[in-house]
Amino acid sequence: MRTARQRLKRLFTKPALRQGSLVLFDQGFLSLATFATGALLARATDKGQYSAYVLALSLILLLQGIHRALVSAPFTIYAPHLSERDRNIYQGSAFGHTLLLCALITAAMIPLAAIGGNSIPGATSSGLAALFPLLAVVTSSQLVRDFIRNALLARLHISAGVIASVLGTTAQLTLITWFFVTGRLTVANALLATAVTAVLAAGYMLWRNRGLMDMVSTRIWMDFLRSLRTGKWVLIDVFAYMAASQAYPWLLLYLLDPHSVAIFGVCSSFAGLTGPFLRGANAYIHPRMVHGYKDANVNGLARLTGLSVVAVSIPYVAWLLIGSVFANELLGLIYGTAYSGYAVLTILLLIRAAIEGTSSPLSAALQTLERADVVTVSLVLGACITLGLGWFLISNMGLAGAGLAAAVSSLATALWRWIMLRSILRRDARAPA
Repeated sequence: MRTARQRLKRLFTKPALRQGSLVLFDQGFLSLATFATGALLARATDKGQYSAYVLALSLILLLQGIHRALVSAPFTIYAPHLSERDRNIYQGSAFGHTLLLCALITAAMIPLAAIGGNSIPGATSSGLAALFPLLAVVTSSQLVRDFIRNALLARLHISAGVIASVLGTTAQLTLITWFFVTGRLTVANALLATAVTAVLAAGYMLWRNRGLMDMVSTRIWMDFLRSLRTGKWVLIDVFAYMAASQAYPWLLLYLLDPHSVAIFGVCSSFAGLTGPFLRGANAYIHPRMVHGYKDANVNGLARLTGLSVVAVSIPYVAWLLIGSVFANELLGLIYGTAYSGYAVLTILLLIRAAIEGTSSPLSAALQTLERADVVTVSLVLGACITLGLGWFLISNMGLAGAGLAAAVSSLATALWRWIMLRSILRRDARAPA
């Protein structure tokens, strides 16, 4: 008994567990604020206005994915293997890449606001076209915040970024709530509050950790090429993922109407309520896998991957069961009665969320093995299913067809990753040392 208590005590006092808990709390709180923002917006606006918010979020996700591919993911992979001096220079170069991407986004969004109503189907009817200038501000502020936060995570400086992030998220949630209570909550105000609080958090983290970054102009291009070696695969993943998973609001906008976009957005947000856990877990699991695989420890990586899958599956399976049973009641309670009555779509999206969440450690393991090409192929497969089967099912079944296609696409993606990772690990384990 004493031995068991001692083991339990050692488990809960391990730095890895404490650090992982901080990351989960930070990401969970940030995602809670995003979820609350969406719920309050759904109550404060009509379905047409809320559809603009759903479409805006999909664009922000795309741009964040591009930044992750070209900057954050390569830094997470390469930084632990560099000396302190080289790591600081690499971080300075990566920050320069982030600022350049922000400038390019701003340069693209401003003219897009003028021509978006004519060039993007449904941009005017949904109200999205008018939001493009604000989206440039929101996206740029979030990219800077995400960069410094992910850079600190890559160094395993966990607490350094958590305080700033939590304070920024608290400010965001406070502003959104105040707008709602005073009857001033609009899509534009919600996006503006998100941008302001992201800037505050980013500024604090940059100032407190300014000694970790040294920008050397002669290294910026060289470091970009180094990042591109891995980032090019992740970049393809981003576009494939958007086609596989985030294309549904745009398909619904084109094939149905903005109201369908709003309904899908609400059900998808509800189904993804456990997303905070997944994002926090991934932000911690990937660096841990990279550090644990330093000496090509295949067995250690396989064991960590298995444990990660089990740990991540617990909240997802629980939420799948609870959400499926009480779908209509919870949708009405959180978003209002206008969004109740869509249990079938919600259950299908809950299944998709459970598949994606449970299989997410497989992607981290494949990227650690520098087999990002496997992830790419799986996402391309999912994209083909979405754009092919999704188009057909939405045309014939409406919203339920979108949910069914989403679940099938996620299942095919996960199965491909599992089959390929299992084959790679078995081959490497048999290879002579």
